[in-house]
Amino acid sequence: MNNTISLYTITQVSEDTLLILFPNAETEGDLLNVCHWLSLTNRRVVQAFNTPNKRFITDTVQAYRSLTVYFDFIHISSPKIIKDITNILQNVLEKNPLQQRFSGKTVTIPVCYAPEFALDLDRLCKIHKLSEEEFIHIHTQKPYTVCALGFLPGFPYLGFVDDRIATPRLTSPRTSIPAGSVGIADNQTGMYPKQSPGGWNIIGQTPEVIAVVDKFAPKLEVGDQVQFIPITLTEFKKLKGSRG
Repeated sequence: MNNTISLYTITQVSEDTLLILFPNAETEGDLLNVCHWLSLTNRRVVQAFNTPNKRFITDTVQAYRSLTVYFDFIHISSPKIIKDITNILQNVLEKNPLQQRFSGKTVTIPVCYAPEFALDLDRLCKIHKLSEEEFIHIHTQKPYTVCALGFLPGFPYLGFVDDRIATPRLTSPRTSIPAGSVGIADNQTGMYPKQSPGGWNIIGQTPEVIAVVDKFAPKLEVGDQVQFIPITLTEFKKLKGSRG
């Protein structure tokens, strides 16, 4: 089943899963705008279907240009939920057209780029022919937009890094990356909310708690702005200690 409406499609990909998909964005600004709009859509869908007497949505996953909706097909039919979600999409688009820019809160994140945390920084500096000071300055010179959350609960995909430091992900992912690690993969930067395997190039670590993983309580939401601030190892230890 495929329902094409204006700028997006709604496709049923399994008996309990719908995929809302936008076409490829032509510019970085367009992509960020789609991310913001999908975030509004996601909130409206969750609010509409997760009321106490109407818990039909079991999960939603937002990516750069898609929103996957998992639903309880036992208690609501596919045609009914597609119709209801279509109405939500049209309502969001009418009130918040894609031409409108959206902005969330701005969050300052301290990052320590000391060698013990920056597992790949020296290698990236050599690749890009930059000093560590130049690399850190480029990484912290502008705010980044939270474009999506995943692959771990609360992991923010932040767009987009300067071309001078954009770097492909590791060919062989590490088996364990510490919580709070800050990395780069292609033109994105992001932060690991908990210890996990991963293939991003690690350039530092933050003492901040990015998400209460067990409760899926992310510090950041799609559309928020993140400004990295470099800190010393002494400052890192002091902040880490104050946060327990």
